[in-house]
Amino acid sequence: MLERLRAEIDRIDDELLELLARRIELAGDIAREKRSRDGEGPVVRPAREAAILRRLVQRAAGRFPTDALVRIWRELFAATSRAQRPFAVAVFARSCREYEAVRDHVGSVVPLLRAESCEQAARMWQDGRAEFLALPLDAGTATWWRGLADRPGREPGAAVRLPLFVREGEEPPVLFLLGRVPPEPSGADRSLLMVELDDLLSRAGLLEALARAGAAPQHLALVEEPGRVVHFVEVAGFLAGEEERKAAGLLAPVAAHVLRVAVLGAYPEPMRLPAAS
Repeated sequence: MLERLRAEIDRIDDELLELLARRIELAGDIAREKRSRDGEGPVVRPAREAAILRRLVQRAAGRFPTDALVRIWRELFAATSRAQRPFAVAVFARSCREYEAVRDHVGSVVPLLRAESCEQAARMWQDGRAEFLALPLDAGTATWWRGLADRPGREPGAAVRLPLFVREGEEPPVLFLLGRVPPEPSGADRSLLMVELDDLLSRAGLLEALARAGAAPQHLALVEEPGRVVHFVEVAGFLAGEEERKAAGLLAPVAAHVLRVAVLGAYPEPMRLPAAS
C-alpha cells in the first residue's frame, strides 16, 4: 500500500514537471508572437498575474495552503518572465521586512540590486542595470516621489503595491514596484495620487472629500512646501487614460484648494487573506 501511494506521488510529480515546462513553452510562444506584432513589450504583466492568483486562491478554497500556493506561483511567474528576457530589480529597503516583501514577490531567480537611496535605485533603472525599482513610500522618501510627477511620462510608474497578499491584522510596509509597464485593469485596482493643496485645506479635509466620493482613500505620506502641501494618497479604482480628469472629479468639492493632481500609477489591489491560525 505504502509503495503504491509513493508511486502515485512520483507519477504526479512527473506530470507536474511536464505541465510546468509546457507552461513556460507557451509563455515563450506568446512573447514571440507579441514581439512580432507589437515589438518588445513589458517582461511582466502585474494585472494578469494578480487575476491568476486571485482565481487560484478562490479555487483552492482551503484544499491547498494559500501561502504555499502564492509562493509557488510567484516563483513560476518569475521563471516564466526570466525565460522570456533576463531582468533585475533595484531595491532600496531599510529593513528585512521591506527586502523580504520584494523577494517574495519577484521570486528567487530574479537578481535584486541593493541601493542606498531612491536616487541610486533610479540611476540603476536609468542606466539599464535594472528593469524595475522597488521603493518605499513614506515621510522619508516622499520628496523623491514628488519629483516623479515631473518626469516625462511619469516614469517609472507604480506597477504593483507590495506585498500583494496581506494577512488580516498585519501592518505590512508600504512598498511599490515601479517600471515601464503600461497599466491595465486587473478587476480590482487602486491608484496612487499626488495631490498638491494650498495650506488652507487639511489632510483630514482631503480624506473626507475623497471618502465622500467613494474613493476609499489611504493617506501614505506628505511633503510640506511654502504655501502648499503635497499629499500621496491611494484611492480605489483604475485611474488610467484621462486620469487627471478622473482624479480631479474625485476632488471636485475641494477644487478651490487643489493646485495640482497627478496619477503616479494604477495597480492591482492587495488581496486580504484570513489571519493565520
